Amino acid sequence: ADIERFHNEYDILERVRIKGVRNVLERAKEKNRHALILEWVAGKSMKEVFLQNGEITGKDRIISVLRIGIAIADAIGNIHKHNIIHKDISSHN
Repeated sequence: ADIERFHNEYDILERVRIKGVRNVLERAKEKNRHALILEWVAGKSMKEVFLQNGEITGKDRIISVLRIGIAIADAIGNIHKHNIIHKDISSHN
């Protein structure tokens, strides 16, 4: 069931472009481990952004964090419209 869901998600992501979500380039399998190969997007990890925002104080910090949170929520909402559930949301991805 997990492998079938993996292939279904790949098929959906290959056909559509979802705002706020990296494009999928291909799928790979090695030693019974499956992976999606995604486009490279230059930038900072969320951890780096939040550490940098530690230098921002007061109202500007709140606005910065809210903008990030809204962008993440929008991207997750967009993938949900395609019946995809993201199970690995973290500051590193």
